[in-house]
Amino acid sequence: MARFISFFWLVLFFSYPLIAQVSFQPDDSTITINAVYLGVYSENYFSLDSLSSQSGATFRGGVMASYRLANYLSLSGSQVYEASDKGKTSGISRFWTKLEYEAITFETGLLISLATESRPSPLATGQFETWTESRIPGGGLGAKIKYNFQGSYLGLGVMNRNNLPEYHARFSSHHMKFSVYYPETTKKLGASAKLEWPGISSVLVFSAGELVANNFTLEIDHTRKISLYYDLGYDFRQKDLVRGEVGILKDFSVEHLKGLLGLGYCQEKNSLAGYLYIHL
Repeated sequence: MARFISFFWLVLFFSYPLIAQVSFQPDDSTITINAVYLGVYSENYFSLDSLSSQSGATFRGGVMASYRLANYLSLSGSQVYEASDKGKTSGISRFWTKLEYEAITFETGLLISLATESRPSPLATGQFETWTESRIPGGGLGAKIKYNFQGSYLGLGVMNRNNLPEYHARFSSHHMKFSVYYPETTKKLGASAKLEWPGISSVLVFSAGELVANNFTLEIDHTRKISLYYDLGYDFRQKDLVRGEVGILKDFSVEHLKGLLGLGYCQEKNSLAGYLYIHL
């Protein structure tokens, strides 16, 4: 725990000058710092079956930068590091190249898949990712191509998943993001749909013969940033509801900090769930 806290304050000390300077720009104009992230997330479960509780916390830090070699060619890399109060550590590395020609973009390397674009970024709010969102495939080694038009795009892609191809197709617009994917590892078609309007967000995930899941958030007080949510998942193999949570969320911001407080009921644990999430 002491190492966890020490590391948090060390990264905070070095990261804060970058974040506090809103107009931060490297001397080399071909370099862009796309994101600098620092966050702490804790969750607590209070059992309704016994007088007991479970808790855990994670610290996450990360950065993303891009180098534009020409108007049509750029290189990007990102690194995320996460440590828990239990001593576990993990990291997410990405490095890819992007080609742009008129309405066409092509990306290849170690990158996020087309379907992964419906998951929150690990350099943004991904530290508070919902169970439903985490059912969507992640990134890896692969390639994707997009045709962009009027703020929307159509995309095709392929990823290496356990040394076998995983095929992706996607349509994305301002309010709707729809992806289908077929991994050769399971040979089961999957799909995700993300719908967003002011104050409303819904993510639906389906995997043939495996599961269906849905996360829904409704803002009930725009002024005070209060929302209701549910996160549900049904497993076709177990023929059971393996995920069921409902609750309330409160967003807030103070100076350069943003955060969230949440309280819900988790049916698979028969517990009350309390969440605290703060990030720069």
